[in-house]
Amino acid sequence: MRRAIEFASAVCRGTVIIPRVRLAAGPVGRALGLLGRSAVPPGEALLLRPCGAVHTFGMRFPIDVVFLDAHDRVVRIVRDLPPGRVARGGRGARAALELPVGWLAPEALAPGDQLTWVPESGGARSQGSPPPQS
Repeated sequence: MRRAIEFASAVCRGTVIIPRVRLAAGPVGRALGLLGRSAVPPGEALLLRPCGAVHTFGMRFPIDVVFLDAHDRVVRIVRDLPPGRVARGGRGARAALELPVGWLAPEALAPGDQLTWVPESGGARSQGSPPPQS
C-alpha cells in the first residue's frame, strides 16, 4: 500500500501553479471538503479524488474548481463558483481541485494541460502519478 501524501505542489509546464495541495482523505474528507472554513488560504487547494462534480452548499465563499481526468489532465475549469451551486466536470472528470477564487491566472491552466505532483517532502513524482487515494 502506498503512503498517502498529505501535501504536494501542483506543477504544470515546469511551473508550480499551486504551492500546497491537500488530498481530502477518504469519503468523509471528500464529503466535508471545504465546509466549515471561512476561506481557502492563498496558495492552497483541496484535491478531491474520486470526484466528478462539486457543490458549494453550506459554504460561505466562492471557489475556483479545476476538474482533472484519471491521468491528471485538465478537463474543465470553473471560475468563481458561488455558494449554493453545483459544478460538473463533464466527460472524463475523475478529480477536482478546489482553490481560492482568482488564485490561478487565466493563462496558468487550460483544458488538456497535464498536472504533475511534487510531494512536500521534496521527492518528485513522475508525470501522471497523482497523490494516492486514501
